[in-house]
Amino acid sequence: MDTFDKKTLVKVIFCAALMASIDGEVDRREWEVIHKFVKDRWRKEFGEFKAVQSQIIKDLKSLLATGTHLNEKLDQLVSLLSKHLHAAQKRVLIRLVEEVMLADGKMKSNEEALFNRFLKVLDQR
Repeated sequence: MDTFDKKTLVKVIFCAALMASIDGEVDRREWEVIHKFVKDRWRKEFGEFKAVQSQIIKDLKSLLATGTHLNEKLDQLVSLLSKHLHAAQKRVLIRLVEEVMLADGKMKSNEEALFNRFLKVLDQR
């Protein structure tokens, strides 16, 4: 299993949560995928995840409220993250956001666009 430091793991989880919420609704099955990922990778020395989860939700709401600048901010976020991930971690991130996207059985155009943006910026095409 690929090990993430806390800061990088939080960013990866944020990306998954972004995928879950980009269509304006968060399906229970999408959160189940994210929570399983967290359960498998969150280490005790990282502290309580609940506080981190609250911050992720707050940051998501702020990002999604940016409206017209959303794509710019997404590219910046993923580009910064890309510099800190090695190839195996990038594959884990892509697999995670793909699982989240497909979890509810409905792939909407904004989810597909976000997924393609992840692929492009992470250079995984």
